[in-house]
Amino acid sequence: MTFKKMLDEYLSYRKECGLATYPTVQLVVFYHHTIRKWPEDSYLTQQMVDWWAQKREGENTWNSTRSRVFPLIAFIKWTNSRGWTSLSVPTLPPPVKSSYVPHAFTQAEICNLLKSCNEYYARKRDSKSFHMIKLEFPVMILLMYSSGMRTTEVRLLRTEDVNLSTGVVRIRHTKGYGEHTIVLHDSALEMLRAYDMKIECFIPNRSVFFPTEQDTCRDRTTLTYHWRKLWKIKNEGSTRPYDLRHGYATANIMSWDTGGSISDKLVALSKSMGHSTIVSTLYYFSLVPGYANKIEKLLGEDFKNIIPKFPQDEE
Repeated sequence: MTFKKMLDEYLSYRKECGLATYPTVQLVVFYHHTIRKWPEDSYLTQQMVDWWAQKREGENTWNSTRSRVFPLIAFIKWTNSRGWTSLSVPTLPPPVKSSYVPHAFTQAEICNLLKSCNEYYARKRDSKSFHMIKLEFPVMILLMYSSGMRTTEVRLLRTEDVNLSTGVVRIRHTKGYGEHTIVLHDSALEMLRAYDMKIECFIPNRSVFFPTEQDTCRDRTTLTYHWRKLWKIKNEGSTRPYDLRHGYATANIMSWDTGGSISDKLVALSKSMGHSTIVSTLYYFSLVPGYANKIEKLLGEDFKNIIPKFPQDEE
């Protein structure tokens, strides 16, 4: 089967399954590059795959390479599973390690941040834009705080992805290819229902859950700008919105009692956070040493067989 035919089948498959289409943009770009580089070859070859998987001169980090090649990896696995190809899947290097230490939020800091929203936007001019930001930003903060969603996942949520009847949120626009679903706590669901009714007054029949005035998604710089501005009003130090995700993971781990199955709870946490492997979730044990010490005291030498050395790679 030709490369073009397989690509068309794959795009149709993802559409029929209701999967996100944005990751396949890189696949389409890859296809057009192969047409130009190998104009007489209509079939996908290992040479094409290996060429695309190489780190480019203009890419500053391996993480850029990974985000470009991940869609191709998923595509090859799909075509191989159907017997259309027998290609080797590219092996990517590990993500670049970060030395940043996530901030451990206190409830007082989160409350201060939410209070700052009311005070800061109350001083601004009476405009639709500021009313929308004032309405959206606290909800985005509390959603990340209570669900562990990534900032990108929250920003790119569509209304069709949020079931306000069941509390099921479908996360399609995420890191890599880790599409997954989560179920909101009842209190978070009520918060979203109240928000939805209010935001509809500004953007009726919107398609984006946290929209701009044009019904487009908020960009990353806007979220970061408002976060930094509001954090400094009542809190000290430097933090990032993404730290709320780390806080969700560590808070969950610290709430576990030792009477249940740690492995089951670890799997559940990993799935809710959209991690591709348990290894990524294990990283958070290094952020809560008090809990790890508690388990080790109870299990003795068996602890080393259950919890391996903590990986430092990016989730």
